[in-house]
Amino acid sequence: MSGVAVIRELLLASADYLAVVSAADTRAGVLPINTPVPAVGLMSISIVPLNFLTPSSKRRFTERVQVTALADDYAQKEEILSLARRICADRLGDFADVTEVSVLLDSAGPDFTSDDGSIVMQSQDFSVGYNVAT
Repeated sequence: MSGVAVIRELLLASADYLAVVSAADTRAGVLPINTPVPAVGLMSISIVPLNFLTPSSKRRFTERVQVTALADDYAQKEEILSLARRICADRLGDFADVTEVSVLLDSAGPDFTSDDGSIVMQSQDFSVGYNVAT
């Protein structure tokens, strides 16, 4: 879940993002039913270790993290995902208790709506590479 923590830390460090989505409504995992919008759910899609035959003091992982924006309308959904792309893509550094982080833009999902059509949603994936001490 380190990749999710990295993306959340990056988003919450941005005043522009927090002007649109609150920290309380930027959550790891599945968002509860009746979550007020706008909101963002962060989920780990896959984690792949980079394996070596010789022991090391750290292990490298690549995690695919899905950022799902829930909004009142299409324009707000686009604004949230545009902010996420601008804030998170092409980042390097140490974040969320992991080191040598690299964040790259990955694929985006389709537009969809809630059953009653009142919430507009779409996801954007990021590829988050990071090292963890062993």
